[in-house]
Amino acid sequence: MSKTLLRSLFIPALALLLVGGGCAGVPQRVDLLYQPAAKATGGSGSIYLALAPEQGPAPTIPGQWVIGESVTKNGEKNGFIVTHISPGTMVLDAFSQELRRAGYQPLPVKELPAGVEKGLLITGSVIRLDATTSTLMAEVTSRVKVSVEPWRNGKAVSRLHFESVLTDSAASDRDRLPVDMLQKGLQTVMASAVPDVVTALEKKEGAH
Repeated sequence: MSKTLLRSLFIPALALLLVGGGCAGVPQRVDLLYQPAAKATGGSGSIYLALAPEQGPAPTIPGQWVIGESVTKNGEKNGFIVTHISPGTMVLDAFSQELRRAGYQPLPVKELPAGVEKGLLITGSVIRLDATTSTLMAEVTSRVKVSVEPWRNGKAVSRLHFESVLTDSAASDRDRLPVDMLQKGLQTVMASAVPDVVTALEKKEGAH
């Protein structure tokens, strides 16, 4: 077998190992429709939103990001928890919805324009879901970490960091628990982040 053929077979084989190696089940896909929950007002005008480069790992499986795994009470792997939307894109969408509710017109872009009047650069986004299951119960822990830079008049005015760690269990609707915990984790972060972002963007020049 030629070296070229070996190289072409390596990536699909690696993806299969990640999905199936040591795992009894198939990946559990989490599809989130974010529901805004932050209580923030006072925003006005347009705000540009962008992701900084290198927002977490590339898709481990083509078109999917591995954001956690499910194990039994004995530590045996059930499978990976995956999403078809990158963590950075999830965070950007959540900010876009929340800032619209706060009074802004959000404009997602690839990078902030030079001299941007109001902007938000998402510099870090980590989303992790870990599940432990038994015959009767499932427990899920969600971890969400977000770092942002509010920008005014072409420069960053602050650097903000937010984190949420939540754990819950359920006997019924166990398949929905991961997406519910992802929703709650993002909402908890946004509840703290959005008011701070609005304050940073709307603070008058010279105010402390």
